[in-house]
Amino acid sequence: MSGIALCAAAIVLAAPVCHAGQLDIAPFAQLTTWRGADPARLRDAVSAGRVENLGLDWDEEHDLRELRVRYAGSAPRGAVVEYWFASWPWDPPAMPSIEDPMDDPWQGKWLKAAVTEDCADVECRYRFGPLTTVENPRAGNRPAFPTAVR
Repeated sequence: MSGIALCAAAIVLAAPVCHAGQLDIAPFAQLTTWRGADPARLRDAVSAGRVENLGLDWDEEHDLRELRVRYAGSAPRGAVVEYWFASWPWDPPAMPSIEDPMDDPWQGKWLKAAVTEDCADVECRYRFGPLTTVENPRAGNRPAFPTAVR
């Protein structure tokens, strides 16, 4: 499980805006909210009603540079962006290897992502900062990238 959650007390709508060289992968995620530890799958953001958190959940990991959210009303400032963590980033590969490690929904915890927030009217852009061990204790396993990703 690879999840990105935006914690805010407002209905959010996807903002499918991409520029050249970028890919909007939100349509390939499962829209989810969490009530305690239990995920609730949603058809769309409108059907969520008023929730405390709303997230995108993929079956596998993805490198994300930013998260864009279009809110139903004025964009709240100070939203928290989190991701699910158990063992990512993994140790470098070594032989022999039985299987690739993968985080799962039963083991792990939510980590607060280091993001910069840029909001205008109803839309916010949350850009990920460089991954550090302050945020994620396994950040040293992540190779250096020219841009900050999660």
